[in-house]
Amino acid sequence: MWITLFTLLNTDLNAQWKASVPLPVDTFGVYDLSISPANSNVVWAIGTKWFVDSIDYLPLSNPYLPVTRTTDGGQSWSTTNLSFGYLPFPSNITAIDENKAWVAGVDANTNNFLMATYNGGITWDRYNDGIYIFPTSYINEVYFWDVNNGVAIGDPAKIPGDTLQTFEIYTTSNKGKSWNRVPPQNMPTRLPNELGGTAFYSAVGDHIWFGTIDFGLGRHSRVFHSADRGYHWTAVLTEATQTSFADIGNGIAYSSKKLLRTTDSGNTWSEIPMLTGKNINTMALIPDSLFIIASTRENNYSGPFETYLSKDWGQSWKKIGSGELAGSIRFSADGKGYAGEWQPVDHATRMYTYNYIPDTVITQFNKPLIEKMILSPTIAHDEVNIVFLPLSEDATLEIYDISGNKVYGECLVKGNATYTIDCSQYAAGNYSIRIRQDGKLVIGKFIKL
Repeated sequence: MWITLFTLLNTDLNAQWKASVPLPVDTFGVYDLSISPANSNVVWAIGTKWFVDSIDYLPLSNPYLPVTRTTDGGQSWSTTNLSFGYLPFPSNITAIDENKAWVAGVDANTNNFLMATYNGGITWDRYNDGIYIFPTSYINEVYFWDVNNGVAIGDPAKIPGDTLQTFEIYTTSNKGKSWNRVPPQNMPTRLPNELGGTAFYSAVGDHIWFGTIDFGLGRHSRVFHSADRGYHWTAVLTEATQTSFADIGNGIAYSSKKLLRTTDSGNTWSEIPMLTGKNINTMALIPDSLFIIASTRENNYSGPFETYLSKDWGQSWKKIGSGELAGSIRFSADGKGYAGEWQPVDHATRMYTYNYIPDTVITQFNKPLIEKMILSPTIAHDEVNIVFLPLSEDATLEIYDISGNKVYGECLVKGNATYTIDCSQYAAGNYSIRIRQDGKLVIGKFIKL
């Protein structure tokens, strides 16, 4: 187990972040935040209370954990309290929809808990009887793709009678009612002194990654990757293991001193320029783009708190603002951003929504998906025609309004080269067309009059 603090600095609030104080009003540190895969207006976050000084955050003996939620895209947040075991501590939270979410955690007696709510956080039930019971068991994260299918990832624990020690990972396909451990032959053997990190994962589509450290040497160790929802795993040695992915192929891994890039789902990594002379708290990729947002923090009381933006995979950086310290920045596939404040010293905790994303944020990767996509007309009353090269594989077409809400979705069959959109009933405004194929993306835009 490696406890990590994901922190992001709020930039210029008037241009970038909109702040909201959850009800009931409380002061806590947001430990992890999760956007629903099915609805980007639904976000859950879990927090804990800390002793804060100028340099460190030290965990307190919490009787409960605050869980805050929005169902309206961050316009309002409400908070309930989750209790389990003796002095609970969170590992992470994963959102399914506005009523359903999962939490992983461990109490002061090292009892592990997988908890789920199906009524918006009013009540929680435990779903891990019989698993995570070994002396070295420690749940680091749980993630669900939908209401049925999920994975739970823990520290290495030896299966009785087995000579190998692998990470204790379970999958479920029936809402967590039963869990099946991933067998040793499906994943790499643990390296000496290797542990995972709480809330130390990324997921895109069916792919999921988590990072580890060598706690004996106090350095980053490997990035694990599964392309099939946790059933089979590979691992690669890296100098940074906190990850963020723009799509299933393109991602970053970072530490306080190193920034790496992958274009092949994490099979290989190459170093890219890092912010120099800064204490890095967190970095995040905006999906389907080359944009990296990074935050820095010098002093927990006085800062300075600064935020930087790179539009070119770290080749250049620009300071874009300073403000309140926030954490657990996440972006949805349709470009909505959320963050939760790390524990403040002089006011109630704030949640943030990213309310300004310039059109140039979405940057097309250089991939052989559709070499050319032509829209006509680009200013339309009734319909828009799309022409592209014949598809080599099936693809999906989606249409989003200017607020990032999906208004249409369609499957494009292999061989298709044209498509007509009936936009006669759309509200006037700007729209984007996104065609995805095997994790790759092209984007076009039109205006409805």
